Amino acid sequence: MRNGQGDQMLITFSKNGTCINGFAHESEMNGWKNNSQQEISNGIINELPKEFNEFIFGEPVKSIGTTFCIWQTEKDKYWKIGKVDLPKDEYKDGSSDLLHLLDGKPLTYKNWAEEYYEENFEENELKLELVEKIYNGTTITKELVLEINPELDDFEQLKSDLDEIGYEHKI
Repeated sequence: MRNGQGDQMLITFSKNGTCINGFAHESEMNGWKNNSQQEISNGIINELPKEFNEFIFGEPVKSIGTTFCIWQTEKDKYWKIGKVDLPKDEYKDGSSDLLHLLDGKPLTYKNWAEEYYEENFEENELKLELVEKIYNGTTITKELVLEINPELDDFEQLKSDLDEIGYEHKI
């Protein structure tokens, strides 16, 4: 998930469990001190199970960065994080801003999209039933896309993005 403002979140699902890597560019936890190598803040991944090392230390996470990491192995009952001293700034590690979109509620996404893309929705409200279709895994068609955004014209980029995440489409 990329929010278009420099923040990203990647999730791996495996037989060993699930791991979420987040990068919030405005966070004090942003470890890019120079352009060549990122330093992950102390504690974020210190207790990360080895099953997730390839995900966290490999691409594309390595190139994106890490300001927070959350995981749950198949044996864990609860989600876990490392022992991290969070900065005192308001933005902290950025996890609350990125993770709230994962609550499974189409209304949460609708509200976020209307705020983020406010100029696109000034005259036309984003219809909740269209967002629900996406949440329910409806195959994306050009017609559905144009219902959501009548001004979209880069269908090749959309097709590439949908292929990248494995979302079924007929574009």
